[in-house]
Amino acid sequence: ASEADRWWAEPWELLADLAFQRWRSRATQANLDQFEVYVATAVSANPQSSRLHRRCGDWWLEVFQSTEAMDVGHRAVEAYRRAVDRYPNSGILHAQLAWAMHAIGLDDESAVEAEKALALNRLTPHEEYWLQNQRLTCGPPAESSSDEPPNAEQIMLKLRKSDKAR
Repeated sequence: ASEADRWWAEPWELLADLAFQRWRSRATQANLDQFEVYVATAVSANPQSSRLHRRCGDWWLEVFQSTEAMDVGHRAVEAYRRAVDRYPNSGILHAQLAWAMHAIGLDDESAVEAEKALALNRLTPHEEYWLQNQRLTCGPPAESSSDEPPNAEQIMLKLRKSDKAR
């Protein structure tokens, strides 16, 4: 399919997802390298897709959480930044960017993005898009086994407050 239309990113995105699942089941450098090639090809075919950039951020953030490699964490942040640049009115994208920034230690920048996410959330008329009804990719776990993981709004409130406590 990718040969029929070189501007169609979906086949490359599907291959990237397959390579990511392969890396997830067997975390080798070869699997990660193959994943990276497919991601780069998908993004070059559709560089204006906010959804694709968010998905790349999600993938890289999960790799970062497994490997703790800071360069991978920065890739996640950059992917989320590109997603936000292409869809700046999305509260959940700002929230995901804030969480990724927090994960790599950019707490001041994270607090700014958290505030933007909360401000956009207050303007959102559709309940299904409210941060309280959404979860972050690779967000913090539940505090106990009987609790649910925190929602995106709870996390943004903590990130915003952590900066103001300084």
